[in-house]
Amino acid sequence: MHIVFIIRGQRRHVDEILKWLETRCLPQKIHMKSGKTKTIGIDGGLRYGFFGTYEFVFPEEIKDIVLSTFIKEGAPSMSKPYHKRMNTGIHWLRLAMKLKKIPEFKREKGFFLPEWAVENVHVIPIGVKYDEMGHFDYGSHEAL
Repeated sequence: MHIVFIIRGQRRHVDEILKWLETRCLPQKIHMKSGKTKTIGIDGGLRYGFFGTYEFVFPEEIKDIVLSTFIKEGAPSMSKPYHKRMNTGIHWLRLAMKLKKIPEFKREKGFFLPEWAVENVHVIPIGVKYDEMGHFDYGSHEAL
């Protein structure tokens, strides 16, 4: 699963948030041919996207944790757009990038991000993209 977002703020704080996202170790369940399931740690994939966006790739099983990190309730710096015109622009951007709306999710404790950096940036979630799942011998997640 991918979440696409725009991030703005002072460059050093934006760089710090992006560095923290790149270094998160995420749990990934692997279904082996023998029928057993094991959990391994994978790095979150942070990519540059179109139109100044970023894309964070993660296993769909932990979408509640990841979406809770990006969409904080009551925190204006990490939340949905706060202006009607911005919502219209994001709607068209989502359509142009062929993204889905951000799904409903259960609020959980998100990743730890440094508070001093989070206070000085504005993360605007645009939408999500689902992986095209196929059967692989080694797992079920898109190769990063």
